[in-house]
Amino acid sequence: MSGEQFWACFAGCIIGFTMILTGVFMAFAGGAALDAMVDNMDVALAGFTVPADWDSTGERNLLINMFYALWYLLPILGIGIMYISVTRMMKYDQYEQHV
Repeated sequence: MSGEQFWACFAGCIIGFTMILTGVFMAFAGGAALDAMVDNMDVALAGFTVPADWDSTGERNLLINMFYALWYLLPILGIGIMYISVTRMMKYDQYEQHV
């Protein structure tokens, strides 16, 4: 493996790890913020705490699901970037493998 290939692989791994950590941290931090926002909206709209099934249109659940889908997509993309950057370094010839 040449120096250029190593740095390309290393950069792909750094990008992948960064995306994984960002997605996981934002899912936890954003989830706490989203829960606080939903609780405050319940109190502001009704004046008291109400059960979660008051939203008959499903917009509240759609917002929550879209939020988590966005932040869980980042680690999946990070794993994909890492996989592609590592496997791209393995070039196969008809007779032998060039590393």
